[in-house]
Amino acid sequence: MSRADFQTYTQTIPELFDDFLTNLDVSPVTGNVAVVTNEDAVKLRMYNIVMTNLLERPYNPDFGSKVNSILFEPFGDIAKNSLDTTIRAAIKNNEPAATIARLDIIPSISEDAYRIDLYFTMINIPDQTFYVPIILKRAR
Repeated sequence: MSRADFQTYTQTIPELFDDFLTNLDVSPVTGNVAVVTNEDAVKLRMYNIVMTNLLERPYNPDFGSKVNSILFEPFGDIAKNSLDTTIRAAIKNNEPAATIARLDIIPSISEDAYRIDLYFTMINIPDQTFYVPIILKRAR
């Protein structure tokens, strides 16, 4: 019968989620396309989900949200509630690695924009909350 004399515990978070940058930067170390991992990858994907229009991705018509169509509605509670519902549904349907902890929508009438403060937790790090700032601006 064998027995371990000591055990070493390391506190490393495994790289469970990864994605490449949208501008396809090259990593100076490897010379390959630069990659982001874990919470940075999920932040990037959440931003892309919110900013992508439905039907914009070929062969994936359900990816994205209807946020851009809501931006041209008058500022008020109806538009704010529509944005909240749309963003929550888009994240729930397209990002299985995270759940929304809190979603704050702050309208800025002077700038014709909304500031979205999106707080989320990841399935592999449930005790930590991460933040994604998104600015939704009306096109002129």
